[in-house]
Amino acid sequence: RLGEGPWPTHARGKVRLTHFRMIAPQLTQLGSYELVFDGAARTDGALVGTFRNLPGSPFGVDGTVTLTPPNNYVGEGMIVGYSAQAESIVRQITFGARPDASGRAPFTFEGTF
Repeated sequence: RLGEGPWPTHARGKVRLTHFRMIAPQLTQLGSYELVFDGAARTDGALVGTFRNLPGSPFGVDGTVTLTPPNNYVGEGMIVGYSAQAESIVRQITFGARPDASGRAPFTFEGTF
């Protein structure tokens, strides 16, 4: 729902990315994921959603995406690869961050849209 101006005041729903794949340098199946927004913006106007992997994905992923006015986003979470190829991608995504005791490593992404 939009408030005054172009920024939404509420976001409720699910976005599913299924059968995601990387084309180059070689075709790689990246799995399926879900992002859920469950309601009103925070007092600072930010909308926060949670994301996770869906069953059968080569990665275990969970975290949050925060959308902030006027048009920024930040994603933070933890990731683990379930195969040698997936773990190689995890090391690239996390810039070699040390995994925790369960094997999951932290990652962050941010930008403007």
